Amino acid sequence: MRRTIFTLIFPLFLANSMLGQIHINEFQSSNQTGIQDEDDDFEDWIEIHNSSANTISLGNWFISDNDRNIRKWQLPPNVSIPPGGFLLIWASGKNRQQSLHTNFKISSSGEPLLLSNADGNLIDRIDAIQLSPDQSFGRVPDGGGLLERFHTPTPGTSNLIDGLAPIAVNLIFSHEDGYYDDPFSLQIHASNVAEIRYTLDGSDPDTSGTTYTQPIEVTSRIGEPNTISEIRSGVDHHWLPPLGEVPKIVVVRAKPYANNKPCGEEIWGSWWTGHHNPQNLKTEIVSLQTHP
Repeated sequence: MRRTIFTLIFPLFLANSMLGQIHINEFQSSNQTGIQDEDDDFEDWIEIHNSSANTISLGNWFISDNDRNIRKWQLPPNVSIPPGGFLLIWASGKNRQQSLHTNFKISSSGEPLLLSNADGNLIDRIDAIQLSPDQSFGRVPDGGGLLERFHTPTPGTSNLIDGLAPIAVNLIFSHEDGYYDDPFSLQIHASNVAEIRYTLDGSDPDTSGTTYTQPIEVTSRIGEPNTISEIRSGVDHHWLPPLGEVPKIVVVRAKPYANNKPCGEEIWGSWWTGHHNPQNLKTEIVSLQTHP
């Protein structure tokens, strides 16, 4: 009886010993301008990382995008990863075992990725996630438990940019948007080191936006021309431009960048100061943001 129990547990022990050592470290499911394979095609790819101090053989291991068929594609018998090394596998659908091309592609709308050893024991799995073109998704740091979108993929190398993990940076304003009695200094806080670019005219905060280096002063716009409200809205011949001062808001759009590429989602907000408190008005106020 003891011998039977040992036989059943031993394969599980082997699989568990690989956990924490071999990982699906990064992958890309919509490669449009990144690396190319030997056919000069921009194919999907999967990166495997060995975080141990020993060379580990991945001969005859399996990788799949289907929970019901974890043995979907098998690696050749002569594959190994050195300590701290990386293995790049093309998820191209070309099914070339020796040049590491799987028989499936990765759906950019999201599907799971599974790595199993030669006995079919699951070693690692990443849940389905939808990615934008040229984004990748992986672990921070290499082999770690935190999973992030990367705006600068690093196939075959460490998930680092200039010594910093290229994780998605979240921005937040220091003040909630809305009405304020007095002018104030608006700060933009980032969850990680990044260059922040912003605009005040409603345009996209792209590479031509202003680099955030100090707080943005939110002040009254009383006295500025009624530029937008004086645009004729329709063909009504009885239309007249507004008379007098039209209250105006301050609109800020901001986005984080790393290595001149976006590394997080854009945020925007609108503030109103110096005019009468809108809470005393009899009509609702709606702030619409559009291109100038």
